[in-house]
Formats: sequence, C-alpha cells, structure tokens
Amino acid sequence: VFLGAGAMSAAVPGGTLGFIVAIYLLSIGMAAHDRDGRNPTLREVGRDARAHLTGAVRSVGLRAGQVVVLLLTIIGIPWAIWILINSQVLTQVCAIEGRTGRDSRERATSLVRGARWRTVAITILASLIPLVIAPMLAMPFLVLGLPVWAINVIGTLFAATLTPLAAIVMVLLYGDRVAAKQNQVARVA
Repeated sequence: VFLGAGAMSAAVPGGTLGFIVAIYLLSIGMAAHDRDGRNPTLREVGRDARAHLTGAVRSVGLRAGQVVVLLLTIIGIPWAIWILINSQVLTQVCAIEGRTGRDSRERATSLVRGARWRTVAITILASLIPLVIAPMLAMPFLVLGLPVWAINVIGTLFAATLTPLAAIVMVLLYGDRVAAKQNQVARVA
C-alpha cells in the first residue's frame, strides 16, 4: 500500500492548514517586497505576519466554519462550494491588504467575481502539485525495496517541499485578480 507520498497535502487538518500558512507567509513577504522594493528579512515577514494574524484567523476561520456547517447538510453543499470559490483569495486579502472581517470577505468575493471558473481551475491545479507530483517522485524508491514507512516519509518530504510552490501559485492568482480588477476600473474611467 502506497499511501504517504501526498500525506502532508492530503491530510485535511495538517495539509490544509500548512497550505494556508504557506500562502499567508508568502503573501506577507510579497507585500513587504512591494512596499519597500527589496527582499524582506525573515524577521520582517514574521513581524508583519503577527500584525495581521488575528484578523486573518478570524476571517478564514469564519469561512471555514460556514463551509463545514453547510457541508453537513445536503442542501448546503452547493452554497458551501460557492463560498469556497469566493474565498480562494481570502488569505491573501487579509495578509497583503490588511483587511479583516466582512470587508476582507467582500473584497475576496469581488476579486473572484467574473473569473470564478478560472479561479477554480487554477486552485485545483495548484492543489494537485503536491498531491500528484510528490507520489511520482517517491515511486522510484519502491524499486529500492525500502519499507513502506520510509517511502511514506520520503513522499511526505517531497509534498512538504512542493506545497510552497502551490502556495506561490495562489499568491500569483491573487495578484492576477487584483491587476484584472484595476484594469476594469481603468477602462471604466
């Protein structure tokens, strides 16, 4: 049984939380770089991350709670999917723009509006990076006759290495949506 190559990303609590943390930290680093025009130090990223952390946890936690409650009912599943799609850039809005609460959720929804299918496709592809590529990288270790637990550890390390790449894709998706929204406003004016 070959289970663990994508274990970090596939495990819902740990993988999803790790993915959200990676997106959050990359977003903070990106915001600091854009603000100062230089690469921020790890200390600066940590300071900025702590400044926005409470609002981000509240906003993302509220959305996650809504989705979980809606998924518990058959009728709520379509609405939960709708909320998930509209919340794909919520972490970045909280981290980069410093928005919290309803304002952050409304901004995330407005950024995704008009490009929902594109957002869904990019999100799915970004999520598949660690889930598909990590097992493919770990498979050759089966030939070496390593025990299953060792292959699981190797696969998990590959997934942990690839998760930041998926987070980068999500931060770039946010940047794309912001640029598209600014172009829309410029065309109207």
